[in-house]
Amino acid sequence: MSSGRHAVLAAIYDLLMGDAALVAMLGEGRIFDRPRRHEAMPLITFGRLVTERDRSDGPVVQTHTLEMDVFGDQSRGEVSEICEKIVDHLDEVQLNAVGYKVILVRHLSTTIEMSRDLRSYRGRNRFRFLTEKLS
Repeated sequence: MSSGRHAVLAAIYDLLMGDAALVAMLGEGRIFDRPRRHEAMPLITFGRLVTERDRSDGPVVQTHTLEMDVFGDQSRGEVSEICEKIVDHLDEVQLNAVGYKVILVRHLSTTIEMSRDLRSYRGRNRFRFLTEKLS
C-alpha cells in the first residue's frame, strides 16, 4: 500500500522541476530523493515520510506527512527563500498523482537552522497529504 506515497513524491518532484525560477535558484538537477554528500548547494531533498492508513469502512485514505529539506551554504535568507517557494507551490495545491486522488495538501511548518558544521543552513518544510486510491 506504499504506492500512494510514491505517486505523491513523483508529482511533487515534477511540479518543482517544472518551475524555471526555482530550478534557476538551485541549478539544474538539484532535487534529490535523499541527501547527497559533497553536492554543491543549494539543493532540495525529500526527507522523512510517514504514511498512516485510515481504518474506517469507507474508501482507503492514506495520510502522508513529508519533510522536505533545503540545504544552502550562502545564507539563512537563501534557504528561507527556497523554502518559501516550495510552500508557495505545494500548500493547498491540486496535485496530480497517478492512480490517486490527492484530497488535501497542507503546509504544517518551516524550520531553518544552522548546520552542525556552522558552514551551511538547513531548512525543513513539513507537509501533510491525504490520498485516496482511484478505482
